[in-house]
Amino acid sequence: MELYNASDGVLVRSFDKDHPYFSVLFSPDSQLIVGGSDIRKIFVWSVNDGAEQKSGGSINGPIHSLSFSQDGLLLAAASNESTYVWNLQKQKIQRSVDFPKQKPVYYSITVDGDGEWFAMGHEDGQIYIWRISNGERMAVFNDMSRFVHGLQFFHGTNSPEILVSGDEVNFSFWIMDGRETSLRRSIYTSTPILSLAIAPENKVIATGGNDGVIHLWGVIP
Repeated sequence: MELYNASDGVLVRSFDKDHPYFSVLFSPDSQLIVGGSDIRKIFVWSVNDGAEQKSGGSINGPIHSLSFSQDGLLLAAASNESTYVWNLQKQKIQRSVDFPKQKPVYYSITVDGDGEWFAMGHEDGQIYIWRISNGERMAVFNDMSRFVHGLQFFHGTNSPEILVSGDEVNFSFWIMDGRETSLRRSIYTSTPILSLAIAPENKVIATGGNDGVIHLWGVIP
């Protein structure tokens, strides 16, 4: 895994190369890089000097997706068999949800801005919303597709919550207001979405697919 300077493309430093990584992200303050490996372990490094920090823990199965809460205290991870929310400050699991091995894979996960909810994308198109504090399942969205690889809550919006998902054919905006949920709209894409990110001001959505191109969308739901 390597870190590049976005302005000139120069390699800044390399990190652990012993294992493939299925998911990588920066912490909200950009001081840490977190990598989800194929050996069921989360690695954490300092951006400034590349030093490895305390481990983010381990989980059953390769780690397909990672997500921070806005304050950087909670880190959520999703794999083939389970998902969990890790408290980095206390170095303990805040919430976990496990699934039998015969269940489909969970490809994506995201935490909302205030760390109250986390959402998980299922390989059969289902999106599950859970409350972190008590593990209560709050809602299930049916994407009517397969392989929900991209998920992210809008930044700083919690009444109602706005969740964006990306799948094989489109990305969609879901509204969650208490226990009332609805699909706001779907946007067709020419290639399957394998990753999705929202700019901090919620005005630009970036998607990555299997065409090797990063697509930028100026979309307001």
